[in-house]
Amino acid sequence: LELEKEIENITKGEVNIAFVLEHCLEIFSKESDKANAAKFLLEKDGLTLKDSVAFGDGCNDYNLLKEAGKGFVMGNALPENETVETNADNGVAKKLVELFL
Repeated sequence: LELEKEIENITKGEVNIAFVLEHCLEIFSKESDKANAAKFLLEKDGLTLKDSVAFGDGCNDYNLLKEAGKGFVMGNALPENETVETNADNGVAKKLVELFL
């Protein structure tokens, strides 16, 4: 957390910073995140993030989960949203079956 604050100070908040694991910090451009990537791909089919279902298990998934029509945090992550079972228990597959079948 101290390193995160130091990077925020040095970069004057001009980068995104996300913990992907307890001891793994990602630093990337403000324009580069999973939500923006998903928007880009969905727009090619005339869709928006509100038309999507997203799954994530790390802080780097936060924007995507927040902006998706349905965002689910995996059971192996810290819950910030509705959780699903873990990856080992096929959580994504089970949730997709529940939503669409």
